[in-house]
Amino acid sequence: LTAACPTAANEEPVAPARAKPTRSQERMLRAAQAFISLAAVAGPVSSLQDVWLVAINPFTGGGWDAGISMRVGAEIMLEEINSLSTLLPGYQLRVVWQDGECAQAVGTNLFLRNLFDKTYEVFAPGVPLDQLDADGSGVITTADTAPMNEIWNSSMVSPDPVGLLGSGCSGTALNIAYIAYKARFPMVSHSATLPLLSDRSVYPNFFRTILPDTFYNNAWVRMARELGMTRVGVVIGETEVFASMGAKFAEAATGQGVAMEGLELGDDIAGLRGVQVSIASQSAARAGALELLRMKQRVVVAIMYQNRARLVMCEAYKLGILNTVFMTYGWFAYGWWTVEDTDCTAAQITTMATGYIQANMMFWRSDADQVNSCSSSLTSEGFKAEWYRRQGANINDLSMTPEGYS
Repeated sequence: LTAACPTAANEEPVAPARAKPTRSQERMLRAAQAFISLAAVAGPVSSLQDVWLVAINPFTGGGWDAGISMRVGAEIMLEEINSLSTLLPGYQLRVVWQDGECAQAVGTNLFLRNLFDKTYEVFAPGVPLDQLDADGSGVITTADTAPMNEIWNSSMVSPDPVGLLGSGCSGTALNIAYIAYKARFPMVSHSATLPLLSDRSVYPNFFRTILPDTFYNNAWVRMARELGMTRVGVVIGETEVFASMGAKFAEAATGQGVAMEGLELGDDIAGLRGVQVSIASQSAARAGALELLRMKQRVVVAIMYQNRARLVMCEAYKLGILNTVFMTYGWFAYGWWTVEDTDCTAAQITTMATGYIQANMMFWRSDADQVNSCSSSLTSEGFKAEWYRRQGANINDLSMTPEGYS
């Protein structure tokens, strides 16, 4: 732009005189002047230009459904960003919220339709939070919200979206990251945590604002050692989603001198021994539980989503495995063991989950009075208070809610 801009009126020109701008320089100058003019006159909301993002989050679905509570936080910050006129002068961010159900096929199909068909399956637009649990079951399900969704097209989402907020679950991110890269469609996820997504040679266009799960492995292994264990059991979900986490766990266990009991899973998951429950079925969970019974390990690390963990615990309960300490992801929704999606009762799954150990990161900032950089006045503590308030809960109340907590 410097090469294309003329000297200011109050400056002496530098000899020799500038050559006549080329046609490309003239176009660049006109574009720069248009942008500067737009920024200078930005005032009322009606004069702002929309910048659309698409979001694919786990609003419903059995694997992990904390997306609604995460959307609450995102909406708070979206309002703060749009109200800070110096951050994006002349523009306002808008988001198309879509339910990926934490399922690879669903999330991938949504993104492909967004990219190629310019259609968007919008999650329950305008429906208040307290009306999403249509059947009053205490859990917001796909069946509750599907009739509330709307199909939008480019007449409602214009100009075309420029990036993806998500995907919320790693399985979908693994599927679509390469397509997004080739389409020059940047991805920024707030909750896709699989270690493999950190590989820049494979996923050069994927970014995230959350730590990968890699760090949990050392915590699990160290805790097992603190409990006096030198051997642990591992039960892991499907290869395409959890292989990278399993390989990292094997590295951590070997590094800390803890042996892994079970079958050799090296063909699919390098270095890992344990048992794999690759599909969400009662028969697969039964086979996994039988292997756990044979292994007879006090500590079992469960590398899988929470619905699969409940299936395994249910089948383990039926086999009388009642003294196992399970170690799980800390981002499971609080009260995940009370969801009745198996043929065991909530009380029976609770028996199995009693004494379980989770590994997680710190989600709340320690500098509570610090004003967020993308806000004019909202502090970290203020954000936390507003997040709870919009969900009708008291601060630090993590009791079970229909929308779940991340």
